[in-house]
Amino acid sequence: MVKVRVGFIGLFGIANHHLREVKATPELELGAVCDINETLASSWSEDQQVPWYRNYQDLVESKDCDFVIVSAPHYLHCDIACAAMEAGKPVIIQKPMCLTVAEADRIIATAKRTGVKVGTYHTAHTSEWDAITMVRSGQLGHIMRFSFDIHAARGMSYYNSGPWRGKWATEGSGALSNQRIHDINRMQSLNGAVAEVVSCTLANMGHPGTEVEDACAATLRFENGSFGLFHTSLYTALPLSRYEIVGNEGCIVVNDQERKWGKLAFPMRDYLLQPKAARKPGATLEDAPRPGLTWEPLPAVEQPMETTRWFALSVAEDKPIQAPPEFALRDIEVWNAMILSHFRNKPVKLPVDRGEYDELFEELKAGKHDLHWPAPWLA
Repeated sequence: MVKVRVGFIGLFGIANHHLREVKATPELELGAVCDINETLASSWSEDQQVPWYRNYQDLVESKDCDFVIVSAPHYLHCDIACAAMEAGKPVIIQKPMCLTVAEADRIIATAKRTGVKVGTYHTAHTSEWDAITMVRSGQLGHIMRFSFDIHAARGMSYYNSGPWRGKWATEGSGALSNQRIHDINRMQSLNGAVAEVVSCTLANMGHPGTEVEDACAATLRFENGSFGLFHTSLYTALPLSRYEIVGNEGCIVVNDQERKWGKLAFPMRDYLLQPKAARKPGATLEDAPRPGLTWEPLPAVEQPMETTRWFALSVAEDKPIQAPPEFALRDIEVWNAMILSHFRNKPVKLPVDRGEYDELFEELKAGKHDLHWPAPWLA
């Protein structure tokens, strides 16, 4: 079996996960590594017996790899990905794909012009494949409401692990660009595309040494007509991951490890539009009977192939990729729209106005806006 050789650009943190993937995947082998930290890069080179590069341009122009994984800091993703495609190297990008919708447009345009494959990691989130399959099968009927609550904690030691973290110019934002870009993708994979960020409030409640948000509460309108809420934070001790998808004929509730779905006895629409109230003998006026719910665990389904392996096979066999950049753009649209909605204090319809967001992003990088709320618990 001829193995597909992968080059790593950026060797800190998540690169170690990708190395484990490579070693566990028969079709893959590590071909070369790149990092501006020469001590780190030379150590990888010696341990893995592969060449190392300080300059990413040299790696993408080399013959040491068949495609590259970009796991460098966020602000470098767009330039590195475009350089790889210009050199004819397929590239798969760690989350987030880039910082702005305009940068996403540039990546997509470069892929189309060069004909070189580009994929992304945060748009191949398959941990919800059981729920996604059920929604797409139509078993819940028309979706009416979606809500997402996800909370965790990140200490300053996390932000201090890299000088680029916690800054608008280099991280792109905070919770939304880093931890929650996965969840924005999950949300849209489950419920379809967001059409409008109706309102959004951002805050920095627990990280005075950073510029970016560690909390977000947004009200959303989806293209399918449903109403949505997205609430997240990175400063609370109680971890929580919960979402609800409520349809006309059933619903899904995922609460940490609990995953269940409920089948309505009859469509909710029939109850909502019932013009006559039901009366019981001797009782006061009462609504018509509401549809009951029968609960069951979400049925198991076959999972899609792991992202890195899928991308390697797409390169080797010229197959379609699992997570094209257009999927990532959809998530960046929502993330950028949330930020625009907060700072401009208005609803934002998608697609986001590129010029308007670029103008705001320059203001953020220049320190013209402050997200910090009083936090007496930090005193």
